[in-house]
Amino acid sequence: MVVDNCPLLPQMKQVTIKGRKPISFLTAPITYTFTSATRADTYDVDEYPQLRLHVQYALNFGATPAELREVVYLTLVTAGVPKALNVAPEVRAVVGDLPRDQEAAAAEPAGSRRARGEMTLSSLNDDGATDLSADAILGPLAADFPLLVDAALTFALGDVWSRDILDPVDRQLAAVAAFAAIGADAWPQMRRHASYALALGASVEAIKEILAITIVSAGLPKALNAAVELRSILASQHGDYDA
Repeated sequence: MVVDNCPLLPQMKQVTIKGRKPISFLTAPITYTFTSATRADTYDVDEYPQLRLHVQYALNFGATPAELREVVYLTLVTAGVPKALNVAPEVRAVVGDLPRDQEAAAAEPAGSRRARGEMTLSSLNDDGATDLSADAILGPLAADFPLLVDAALTFALGDVWSRDILDPVDRQLAAVAAFAAIGADAWPQMRRHASYALALGASVEAIKEILAITIVSAGLPKALNAAVELRSILASQHGDYDA
């Protein structure tokens, strides 16, 4: 059962472009894990073989089953419940039985989950503000869409983003990969998580490698559009940035 291996769900190829050297800014396990994330977010039934293939590549290069489960959890946030529930069995078919997720299995009051989400959001924001009203995205929505904001704080930030299976930088880069693959609907989130990744220490080159992965997993138009959207953010970190 999916629930046994990914209990958090119910609660809510290395790039080989012609002429390009193997990726040096991202390790092979992380490269294939990110590719799995983009496959998960953009898949349809015809792409199940590619999803499974890149999950196997990730395992071959040293990614752990627990890290691949985190990709499924990230898909739940970035692409929604239906895709995550459909992707989970595909990952399990390759990985086999996953180790018990002790962190998600422990029952916890919603209040403490939301508080953890608020702390996570505060740690990601440049000014470290703890007042929700100061957040540029969630603040203006709090009064009119409280259920949406509560889901973002309690589940997305409190349950998923606060986990420590993936390195904080890798988690943000995986989100950038997923949002870039989704396309225009997710550009605001892509920009925000790219900023988070850079603030946490990711290099401009690592972000550019994520866009290279997007060419393979989601197509050249989406990768080009994502590069345009991210250009100003990357330029602010690297004055001579050239996509």
